[in-house]
Amino acid sequence: MADFVKVWNWYSRESVQRALLEVGKNREVVSVFKDGAFGKRPDVVNYQADILQAVAEGTIAFHGSVEKWMNPMRLDVGMSKADLDKLRQGWDVLIDPDVPDIDISKLVVNRLVEAFKDHGMVNYSIKFSGGKGFHISVPFDAMPE
Repeated sequence: MADFVKVWNWYSRESVQRALLEVGKNREVVSVFKDGAFGKRPDVVNYQADILQAVAEGTIAFHGSVEKWMNPMRLDVGMSKADLDKLRQGWDVLIDPDVPDIDISKLVVNRLVEAFKDHGMVNYSIKFSGGKGFHISVPFDAMPE
């Protein structure tokens, strides 16, 4: 019960809901459950109530696709590449330097950030992965021509 309350309190925060809705625009956003299982696909979050309903049904986290779609609810397992390409608007770039040492990982990330700056890129994020590395994300809209 304490876990549910903690998750509910987190996703009840208006700032968290706004952020999830903003990031989730034109993306699949699927539920992750306590046992590691994922919710049905395709799925989206369009409204704050969608988030709270998912949590009430056992969602503990949300995973958003790196792909952006014209209408993610039109996706279907087994679609042809051509049909997927017609729906796809673009995708974010996610870089996960998988190196054996945190110090090497820091060097790799610093070099990538230098390269981003050299190309005028300012919109990217870096997140510690919790292991010995980092995840670097570059939004599709931030990619240079």
